[in-house]
Amino acid sequence: MRFDEPLNDIFASGTHVKVLRALHALPTDLAVSGRDLSRRAAASHPRATRVLAELADQGVVAVQHLPRTDLYRLNRNHVLAAALAQLFVRETDLRFELLSLVAKELKRRKLPLAEARIFGSTARGSTTSGSDVDLALVTTRDSVPAVENAAQQIADAVRQRFGMRLNVLVGSPTLNVLSRGRRPGRSVWQTIEREGIDVLSESVAAH
Repeated sequence: MRFDEPLNDIFASGTHVKVLRALHALPTDLAVSGRDLSRRAAASHPRATRVLAELADQGVVAVQHLPRTDLYRLNRNHVLAAALAQLFVRETDLRFELLSLVAKELKRRKLPLAEARIFGSTARGSTTSGSDVDLALVTTRDSVPAVENAAQQIADAVRQRFGMRLNVLVGSPTLNVLSRGRRPGRSVWQTIEREGIDVLSESVAAH
């Protein structure tokens, strides 16, 4: 490992990150073959093998040579191992941190909400670098203007914290009414009812 900007080599490509993430997820005492790791990392076997060799050269990956195959594991004694582990742990908490931020912003404004749900790719766990965050808010008819105004402020907070756009859909009077009958946008509200994550739930508040 070079001492000048070693992260350029460790994070040299998206496949490097995927392989490191898969290695981090392994139990501490488990070493796996390159083919097994390529499946875990959702990378082609030849590409994963090349990346493993490069990471082994950096000392980040430990290799056990056996007669028929090589087994790989994260070298948890490496000088950067703890910092890498913290990054991957932090990564898994990001969605919950988003939910907590939105919940905090909503409660701070004491809005009269019947429902507040994150939906779309964020709820499904399928976001990409270009994804937005979708938030549905249900309130009384009289409160719609105030909720829409507050939603813009919350969107600004999400953008500043996570670098993502927050799209807010405001409806009234109840989620049940919005998702039933022949109302415009019924299918969207049905999706929200089916897959939406309740931002105001006790589990989010307690996190």
